Amino acid sequence: MKQIIRFRWLIAAFWVIAAAGLFIFSPNLQELVADKGQISVPEGSPSDEAQDLIDQMSKDSGKNNASSVLVFHDENKLDKADKDEIQQVIKNLKEKKDELGISNLLNFNESKEIKEQTVSEDNQTILVPFDISLENKDIDQAREKIYDIADDTSIDHYVTGQQYIEQDIVKNSQEGLKRTEIITVGLILIILFIVFKSFVAPFIPLLTVGISYLAAQGIVAILADTVNFPLSTFTQIFMVAVMFGIGTDYCILLISRFKEEMAEHESTKDAVIATYKSGGKTIFFAGLAVLIGFSTIGLSTFSLYQSAVAVAVGVAIVLLALSTLVPFFLVVLGKKLFWPFDKNAAHKESKLWGTAGAFAWKRPIIALIIVAVITVPAMLTYSGDKSYNSLEEIGDSYDSVKGFNLIADSFGPGQTMPATVVFKTDKPVDSQQDYQDIAKITQRIAEMDGVKQVRSATRPTGEVIDDFLLINQTEKLADGIEESKEGLQDIQDGLDEASKELDKSQPQLQEAENGVDDLMQGTQDTKDGISQMQTALTDIQNGIESGAKGAGEIQKNLQTIQGNLNQTVSGNRELVQGYQQIAKQLQNIPGAAPLASSMNQLNSNLQQTVTAQEQLAGGINRLSGAVGELQSGLNKAGNGQQQVVGKIPEVQEGLSQIYGGQKELKQAFADMQSQLKELSSGLQDSVDGLKQVNEGLTGVEDFLQDFSENGNEDYVFIPQDTLNDESFQEGTEAYLSEDKKITKFEVILSDNPYSTKAMNLIGDINNTVDSAKKETMFAKSDQKIGGVSSTNNDLQHISNEDYTRTAILMIAGIFIILVIMLRSLVMPLYLIGSLIITYITSMAFSEFIFVHIFNYSGLTWAIPFFAFVMLVALGIDYSIFLMARFNEYKNGDIKEALFAAMRNMGTVIISAAVILGGTFGAMLPSGVLSLLQIATAVIAGLFLYAFVMLPLFIPLMVRMFGKANWWPFKR
Repeated sequence: MKQIIRFRWLIAAFWVIAAAGLFIFSPNLQELVADKGQISVPEGSPSDEAQDLIDQMSKDSGKNNASSVLVFHDENKLDKADKDEIQQVIKNLKEKKDELGISNLLNFNESKEIKEQTVSEDNQTILVPFDISLENKDIDQAREKIYDIADDTSIDHYVTGQQYIEQDIVKNSQEGLKRTEIITVGLILIILFIVFKSFVAPFIPLLTVGISYLAAQGIVAILADTVNFPLSTFTQIFMVAVMFGIGTDYCILLISRFKEEMAEHESTKDAVIATYKSGGKTIFFAGLAVLIGFSTIGLSTFSLYQSAVAVAVGVAIVLLALSTLVPFFLVVLGKKLFWPFDKNAAHKESKLWGTAGAFAWKRPIIALIIVAVITVPAMLTYSGDKSYNSLEEIGDSYDSVKGFNLIADSFGPGQTMPATVVFKTDKPVDSQQDYQDIAKITQRIAEMDGVKQVRSATRPTGEVIDDFLLINQTEKLADGIEESKEGLQDIQDGLDEASKELDKSQPQLQEAENGVDDLMQGTQDTKDGISQMQTALTDIQNGIESGAKGAGEIQKNLQTIQGNLNQTVSGNRELVQGYQQIAKQLQNIPGAAPLASSMNQLNSNLQQTVTAQEQLAGGINRLSGAVGELQSGLNKAGNGQQQVVGKIPEVQEGLSQIYGGQKELKQAFADMQSQLKELSSGLQDSVDGLKQVNEGLTGVEDFLQDFSENGNEDYVFIPQDTLNDESFQEGTEAYLSEDKKITKFEVILSDNPYSTKAMNLIGDINNTVDSAKKETMFAKSDQKIGGVSSTNNDLQHISNEDYTRTAILMIAGIFIILVIMLRSLVMPLYLIGSLIITYITSMAFSEFIFVHIFNYSGLTWAIPFFAFVMLVALGIDYSIFLMARFNEYKNGDIKEALFAAMRNMGTVIISAAVILGGTFGAMLPSGVLSLLQIATAVIAGLFLYAFVMLPLFIPLMVRMFGKANWWPFKR
């Protein structure tokens, strides 16, 4: 310290030059925060991997696109003129799409399906969704270019989307930072003036911390620009609050101790050395505890949490400034530090803490009850519900939030920011089965509770295409089956009738066959008669003398034969007519054409037989005439006898031919009858088969009816022809990458995508997709889910893990410091325990205010983490302030040592708590919800610790443990 005092002017000059140089030449930290400060999950998280795949789907692979929605709204409804204006804006956007980097723009006039998705039912709101490239421009520049075109219309319009909202959160935080910085400086000046009752002393902490802040800000900016040091919208605000808070606190402790030491030492330099010899040690350990607390955040995996490491950089700079720059002011100013009351610059003890300590020592039970009444109900009622709604961070004063709220009111909150399920496969989606797999997964997700709609390659508008609905296809199929049943019934009736007609023809065929038997018998009789006639003629030839007598008998026989033959011819003619009728019937019977042909052939043979019989009848007639001549002129019989005998062999040959033809005809009739029986049997079998087909079709029809009635109206089937349809392929482009190896499903949630319900639904969606993808082309691919809800789901898991890890490491580090400083294992335990009780109670208090009074869904998700870090890291300072002073008197009476420590440090700690509370209170006008909640929790915790836990609870513990306070070390 002597060397520091010796080179104080050089050291002070160095600080001023270093701070000024870093401030001037370092990168602008606010610009770096705007560029790198957005909240994002670590690389490799499911939502991050999903976004990478979505970016790859762009035709301009690797391009950073922002999903955007231009919202037009009129409470009095949008009329035709308004829609024409909007149409003109869309036209202008399309004309400049290459310049703006716009793609996938949806025009509400392009189709009925798009209109249903982009025009609200009340006709008050119209959406124009599109993607815009952020290549060579940031989100603010992109938004400005859109407004340059959209501002041509008088209709209210807003640009919204996740990235626009995130950017507005950054802007709001930066505006809040400016207000916080001004208010912090003003509050500190006022509080320090009250504490020190001086116009000079309040500026020493401000100058010291101000110079430290400029230096630390420059260092953090350089690190962020060169080595990607983590940044967030909280970085600067936390640096301001913590650095000014603890820097001022430590300065108060040093200046207060300096007051004490000035009364004990003649020279200012000796007082400064004594101040740092006692108070410096306290500040070292207090600062080291804060430094370790914020340094452990660096072991987090989440960039938002890691960004608080910048506070550790600031704390380190502050500690360095306190040990090198503050001595300069103390030595140079001396008692003038307390002007205009420098004559009464003596240190004053705290009556409040002295009284509280004495009360807790004398009435420990009552003191414990007071502590319990304040803390226990709060701890029992604290639920720990967290909110991930970023919209609540900035309210509805920004266009991005206004646009989102309009979409939520008109179309549902999930319409703007869907959860996106993404697959990457080894083979492209190109077959009917592949698209059927997409439809299957789409349907399974759409059936989930909490899912309003799913858009995919098979549902580009979120609704099932009517032609794909299996129920519609089954209705057409059912109609076709009904027609088929009617046609089959007609065929069945025709075959049945044909079978019956064939059965009816069996007796006729049998009768015809019997007729042929009679004919054959007649022919045989004729043949026998001719044989007899031949014998008779021979007898005539042998005995012509008796011919006169036999001629009459021959003539009589011939007449008999002729009559029989005429009957045969007549029967054969009737038979020919019967055959012709049968042939005609057979021609009308399906499948009986061969039989009809055979019948015609038989009819032709029978016709020839009739002709031959007619010729025979003519011959017999002539023979009868010859016999008549013989009878009339026996004398001429000799010559006629020779002629008759010569003709008889011819007649016999003809009768033999006729008999052979009749025999073949009989066989043909027999064959025909057998074939007709087989045909009739076959027709009957056909009838039975058609009945079975009809019954089967009826079963199919019944199944389709049951399918329709049992809630299967959403099942789809994609016909092969559809895949080649140009309009279908155009609809799939937004959901398939150019090589068709990346497929996405946009899941529109029923709840606000920022809500806890939506966030918790992500796990259910993941499980549903796991089940649905089995036995599909996606079975071996791991789905990734992107979107706000998925990001928040990842944040929940990551933040919980980081919170647990940081809390353990932080408590362990602080415990070790306390053990080393206090030389005790007991005191660190109840000091840390008191901080944990304070933390839970303050969180319960904050939850009561923001959840039960202001009706927020929960405390912002990052609040438990940061509130814990702040309260433990900063609260432990006050424990160190008190117990370090207590340890200075440890060789005396424990009671008196505690009271002395409390009286001497009470004012310092109360002042420090008020100042630190004031620096956090400066966050309240920031307008950023999370900062309001952190400030509320920290302020509540600091005041609870400074006014309840330290003056009441800690004396209880000291009294209870007595000499064991220093266990296991020696007192």
